Amino acid sequence: MRTLVSKKSKIYFLFTAFLFFILVSCGDNKFEANNPEDHETYNSGKLEIYVDDAIADVMDSVFTMYKAERITNVDLKVHIVNAREAMVKLLARESRLVMLARDYLNDEDSLMKLNGLKPHRKFIPASEALVFFVNKNSKLDTLNHKEVVSFLTDSGYNLSEKFNLSEQLTLLSRDIQTSEFATLKNIIGSEANLKKEIIYINKTDSLITLVENNKSYMGVALYSKIMKNDKVKPLRIGYSDSTGKWISPKPIHPGWFLQNLYPYRVFYNIYLLEDKRNLAFWFSQYCATERKVVQYYQRYGIVPEYAKFKLHINK
Repeated sequence: MRTLVSKKSKIYFLFTAFLFFILVSCGDNKFEANNPEDHETYNSGKLEIYVDDAIADVMDSVFTMYKAERITNVDLKVHIVNAREAMVKLLARESRLVMLARDYLNDEDSLMKLNGLKPHRKFIPASEALVFFVNKNSKLDTLNHKEVVSFLTDSGYNLSEKFNLSEQLTLLSRDIQTSEFATLKNIIGSEANLKKEIIYINKTDSLITLVENNKSYMGVALYSKIMKNDKVKPLRIGYSDSTGKWISPKPIHPGWFLQNLYPYRVFYNIYLLEDKRNLAFWFSQYCATERKVVQYYQRYGIVPEYAKFKLHINK
């Protein structure tokens, strides 16, 4: 399985590099207005965006709110794709705006530096976390970061034996092009360190269903996908922070994400092709700072990054 993942990564890297070099080298900006009909303002025009499927369900209501604004006359076209494809569209200058639940991958960052490109301007409208979760009837409820890393990087490490579980745990993750897998790699430093055999599932809903029905599975997903699911439970994670201070395991809750008291925080990133105050910019600002959108993120159960908080968390 590890060989298969490695080959896929190399193939996709070559594809990304080819597409990036070919399209960037042409130097044309397909989004420049060439006739009066292409003219846009802060609230009118055409905008085609690519959205990471990991966060598309959260963002869908934001797009609906935007379209319903009385002052808005924007032809908004939304494509739901995996994180890798969204970033390829941005690097290839095929989209003015993409939304992802991750930062640049190493090969994407290298391609940009090789071509002398600066990081894209971005907005961060919200954040949440990557969680490890198990069947609600599993005896496992808490891990520490070192145990997570050992589970992923040491093929001989046996969580079931350590915690006296009746079942051997198998890890389920979405595939290698997703933002969830990218965050999983960040936890262990790089994909090369991954020694644990993983079953890759295309759809998050299918992955969650497998965990709901089998105590032998541990799933990886964004917190927003399981926060209202009483058939599974996210694992509390203890860890040492950057100063060496021990952070005790806590219930999985956005308040702890906000205070950086959970180790695997995930940010929603809106990347802009151009650093201009154009329609893409104003749309991004709406998604990040509009008051009712910020309130929506809070009601949904994730952390709005443009909000003031009074924290009341039950320990």
